[in-house]
Amino acid sequence: MLLFIVGSTGILFLFYMSRVYWRVRWYSVPDFSFSYILRTIIISFSMVAVLLSITRTLINYKIDFNTFHKGSILAILSISISSLLLFIFSPEVAKEMGEEDGIIEWLSFLVIVSILFLIIIILSRPNGISKSKTAIVSLLILFGFLFFIMGMEEISWGQRIFGFQAPAQFEGNSQKEINIHNFVTTEADSLYYIGFCILIIYLPFVRLNFPGLFSKEFLRIFISEPYIIIPGVFPLVFQYNKWNLLFTQILLFSGIAVLLIISLSKPKDKVKNYFLITAIIILIIQATILFGDKNNPVLISGRIAEYKELLSQIVLFIYMLDVSDKIRKPEP
Repeated sequence: MLLFIVGSTGILFLFYMSRVYWRVRWYSVPDFSFSYILRTIIISFSMVAVLLSITRTLINYKIDFNTFHKGSILAILSISISSLLLFIFSPEVAKEMGEEDGIIEWLSFLVIVSILFLIIIILSRPNGISKSKTAIVSLLILFGFLFFIMGMEEISWGQRIFGFQAPAQFEGNSQKEINIHNFVTTEADSLYYIGFCILIIYLPFVRLNFPGLFSKEFLRIFISEPYIIIPGVFPLVFQYNKWNLLFTQILLFSGIAVLLIISLSKPKDKVKNYFLITAIIILIIQATILFGDKNNPVLISGRIAEYKELLSQIVLFIYMLDVSDKIRKPEP
């Protein structure tokens, strides 16, 4: 309880100070002045304290990684390392790939379409659902609706394909396109990644600590095993001109804290090394991006955000594959 109070107080202090002192723009060069480094330290310790407060002395949960889990981790790791190398050795190419209507954006769209098709397939074959069928089907439909909106927003509801003019009502849009999220880019981006972290990092971590609370079929299907946390943290590390934002660092350092807590709480479990090594890789990638070439075009242009978005959507595709597998092969 004391850890939770200390961590929560630290977070509230951060939000207050961000309004009266640490005021940052949506896009800005990473600030490493003393006050901002102090803020990062407070963020790190606050998140560790909050997460430790819900962690049992020794997490009483057996973690097993099957071939799919390991393959998912390897896929995200490979894409992340490849993207980083592209930033370093071919930054102009990386920037061009991340431009509007570039290959990264279209890959994001294709991943979203793949998720939609997967949801349709699951809904057409709900044979594995034995209990809570209405709730499970309803949540799948909700996911399908959200991913449909995301996909259409990604291509500006067909404007980029058919090339028609945006109505006058969309003049206030930051890109003068037919989509909603560019009216509220900051809010939409923050809401997306908060939801992403809740689904992919925080809920699996809570399940790891309190497995008895998630024995019902509905929760077992939609809250993933702890393996998903590892690929889930990688998108959060692709930060540069949004590094100074409070939410950016809260989400990243909470993800790193979860990885470290799991690795340290399971001293006799071999899979702890996956979490520990991931935390180290994450820190190396983030440091490489933040302290690399300040004139790197993919960083200063903000196109790194497109790579982050693609990675997060691939993780969501992995998540939905996991959901499909649980429905297809229910527990006895």
